[in-house]
Amino acid sequence: RQRQARRRDRRRAELMDRTRQLADRVLDLSDPVDLADDDAVSKKYADATARFDEAELAIAEAQTMHELDEVEERLVQADTLLDEIRGALRTAG
Repeated sequence: RQRQARRRDRRRAELMDRTRQLADRVLDLSDPVDLADDDAVSKKYADATARFDEAELAIAEAQTMHELDEVEERLVQADTLLDEIRGALRTAG
């Protein structure tokens, strides 16, 4: 039981680190998205930030490894969307 709790705590800490890194990416793209004035990019950014927000809230509440896996999936989705946004901004700019 203690081993499971330690494993879960380590996983939570890893996801919190990833969340902090993702937060930086979200902030870095905020102004470029606004300046692009592109509805598709803005919608994708809103989707990415929503997934990020959901993951950030869920990390603290997660009680099982499965719930932490779901958090990671949201982070992966947000990360993928941010990559797509960065690519769209490069192409447009």
